[in-house]
Amino acid sequence: MKYIVLGKTDTAVTHEVPIIFPNFMVHSLVADAMLAYPNMQDYKVVAAGDIHPSLLTCSGDSESLGVASRGREDEQLIGSINYTHGFV
Repeated sequence: MKYIVLGKTDTAVTHEVPIIFPNFMVHSLVADAMLAYPNMQDYKVVAAGDIHPSLLTCSGDSESLGVASRGREDEQLIGSINYTHGFV
């Protein structure tokens, strides 16, 4: 599996949204599709890589975006998204 994290900061609040998708998709194409939504246009790609769901570990990078995984930080974001709704 692959993932990207989209993020934006308003005043002092940071909101990050993880997007998880299958390996056959390309990081940059998924990012472009997500950022095309009107309510997502203020977001930027802040991380991307591979996710190993059974272990919930994040690693690697995205060649198409030129962005790397943040490792443990991304693991914690994805693991807590249902509770924090991406506010960090």
